[in-house]
Amino acid sequence: MSSWVLKNAVVVNEQCAGADVGIVDGRIERVGGEVAVTGARELDLAGAWLLPGMIVIPPGAGLDQPGRQPR
Repeated sequence: MSSWVLKNAVVVNEQCAGADVGIVDGRIERVGGEVAVTGARELDLAGAWLLPGMIVIPPGAGLDQPGRQPR
C-alpha cells in the first residue's frame, strides 16, 4: 500500500486547528504540526477541512460506485 501526508488542512477532531495527517497503509498514523512519513506522497490541502475517522460509509451503501443509486 501507499503512504500519504496530507499537509496544511484544517483538522477537525477534539479541536479545530491547522495540521498535517500521516497515513500509512490506509490507516491514520499521526496528526500534528509537521508530520513526516518516509517515502510518502504529499498532498497540500491548504484551506480544506479534514475530518479524520469521523465518516464511515458502510459496505453495500452504494456510495462506492459513482452514478449508482443507493438501495
